[in-house]
Amino acid sequence: MLSTDGLFERRCEDVRKARRGAHAAYFAPIVEAETRARTIEEWSNALIPGLLQTEAYARAVIHATHPLDLPEEVDAKVRARMQRAKLFDDPKKPEYWTILHESLLRGPDPLLPPVQMAEQLSRIVALARSRRVWPQVLPWNAPTRPFMALAFKFLEFEAEPSLMYTEGPYHRQTIDDPALVKQHRKAYDRLPGRCVGPLPHRRAGRLAPLSPG
Repeated sequence: MLSTDGLFERRCEDVRKARRGAHAAYFAPIVEAETRARTIEEWSNALIPGLLQTEAYARAVIHATHPLDLPEEVDAKVRARMQRAKLFDDPKKPEYWTILHESLLRGPDPLLPPVQMAEQLSRIVALARSRRVWPQVLPWNAPTRPFMALAFKFLEFEAEPSLMYTEGPYHRQTIDDPALVKQHRKAYDRLPGRCVGPLPHRRAGRLAPLSPG
């Protein structure tokens, strides 16, 4: 109508790209939702969660999933992932709970050399000791085969419905249907009882220590 040959449409797309930065288009809304979340809970079956990754781990994941990325593209994605972790600069929000499969910590084929993997694990330990995150470990022999096909994340907010997010290397799904979120949530809530470790876990919405065994 204004005879601008699509100028405004192109500029709107430029703004959308700027807002999502180096994140994939499908993941940008979740990054934004993380900043508003009251609680984030995550089951990780194949990779250390992005919010907990060191730069070396993030770079290794990106090289593995996007081997043709140019160095500057990899650098931008790593910076974007590190920026997400600034959520933990706030001492109270969000609460972050994660369940890690034991294979992520001492698998036969680690993603990083031993020194860098030690740095990755040290980061998780430091965040746990500061009581900023609450990790647990699900052992190899736990009966969790139905959960090994995908990772998932739950985001709860102060004044909006909860979300569930799941993804693979090149796809994603965001679920906001309350009935489906509740069904997945019930399944997820069975996992902490099969975890091991001295770190606390949540029971009926409250913190409680794991038993010594």
